[in-house]
Amino acid sequence: MASRILFLMNHAGAPPGTLMRITRDYGARASVLLPLHEISFDPALPARLPENPAELAGNFDGLVILGGAVSVRNEESHPFLGEIRRLIRAFGENSRPVMGICLGAQLIASAYGAKVFRSPAFEFGFHREDFLPESREDPLLRGFGEPLWAMQWHEDSFDLPESAVLLMSGGEVPAQAFRIGANTYGFQFHFEVDLPILRRWTRLRAGEIDADADEFLAEHERIWRRHQPRQEEFARIVMTRWLDIT
Repeated sequence: MASRILFLMNHAGAPPGTLMRITRDYGARASVLLPLHEISFDPALPARLPENPAELAGNFDGLVILGGAVSVRNEESHPFLGEIRRLIRAFGENSRPVMGICLGAQLIASAYGAKVFRSPAFEFGFHREDFLPESREDPLLRGFGEPLWAMQWHEDSFDLPESAVLLMSGGEVPAQAFRIGANTYGFQFHFEVDLPILRRWTRLRAGEIDADADEFLAEHERIWRRHQPRQEEFARIVMTRWLDIT
């Protein structure tokens, strides 16, 4: 029977991107929920997360939590973030694999007791990420040697939970990839993005900083051309290996 994967979007503009394509090519079944706006893209699933997270954890083989503009630090005004944290723990307690990207990684860290805080460095664009020695035998990251230039867009960072193993680090935001237990992974960077998402995000960022959108896009697109192919290969390998353990 095909694996069932639950994707949680935390912003309408932050879809699963290339990870959805890889999941479907793998032959797994994917369901998508957008808890922020209580939208379900699966007719068989309710729009709201259940009060008992074990209800969902028992029906899926893996959980992917994507990025978003909200912050774990604002859970009081966004209570669904607490529901996601409980869902992360429920999947972990059922030995179901979990993957978090950006906000998703911060939610995993928070779910396991670590602090999420305003990062000392705002990051946007492709940044260098280094594979640490602990990654060499990791089921998802083994075999990667050369540094990866990966897409970032975040203003928060986090401490590592006591039980976490740091796998990748980069620049002023050292926690870039980590593992808890055998199959819960957090990635600070956005390796799920494809070119359409990159173009949309770059235009949005240009508006935030009042830059000329066309010039800003052209500047960043030159960088994408160098780094996006390897990031997509990283996504294909890592997501396929993660699906193998579901």
